[in-house]
Amino acid sequence: MTRAVSLITVVFAAAITAGTPILYASLGELISERAGVLNLGVEGMMLVGAVLLSWCW
Repeated sequence: MTRAVSLITVVFAAAITAGTPILYASLGELISERAGVLNLGVEGMMLVGAVLLSWCW
């Protein structure tokens, strides 16, 4: 029983960690949409940022 709880806890923590950048990008897009700016390149900007970060790190 404790192994299952531990596994669920680890998976939940990993899901939160992996989903945080997507959450930030979607919140930024939501705010810009509310301001009247149409930005369709959010996923591309996230990808370029990740590549540059890994290249510069």
